[in-house]
Amino acid sequence: GANSHPDLPDSVAAKSFISGQSTADGNSHGTHCCGTALGRNGIGVAPEADLIVGKVLSNRGSGSSSGIAAGIRWAADQGADIISMSLGGGSSYTPTNQAIDYAWSKGCIVNAAAGNSGYNGRNTIGWPAKYTSCICNGATRSDGSIANFSSGGVQIDWATPGQSIISCSN
Repeated sequence: GANSHPDLPDSVAAKSFISGQSTADGNSHGTHCCGTALGRNGIGVAPEADLIVGKVLSNRGSGSSSGIAAGIRWAADQGADIISMSLGGGSSYTPTNQAIDYAWSKGCIVNAAAGNSGYNGRNTIGWPAKYTSCICNGATRSDGSIANFSSGGVQIDWATPGQSIISCSN
């Protein structure tokens, strides 16, 4: 979800996949991620981009794999060029993988967080970031080194700043 914020554009489409909850962000995580991606006034990396909000995690940060899969398909059908997901779980879910493939077939890139399990030499990447058709995003510290919380493994496609980020929050 995402909340309105002076540094965020109004969404061009929004839908909640959480029963009984609007697209409003109940914990500020989605709003923060939106600001990092497309915040205006020098905050985001793509400030000219449009915002499509698909709420697939509840205000407490939990959701279902089927809701995530439905959200990916919906966003692709809305014309998203990039779907960014700061979420993950412990196992592969075929409908989510199929939704990622569907998004790719529509020309939409799907990027997911590697996870927050740290890296100790064994693969700690979660799903869906671990899926081959998903871009797997690790996190770096402000000095460019890998953040101590960032999951790691062979599926990491890139790592971007993930600590001390100035963004939107309510």
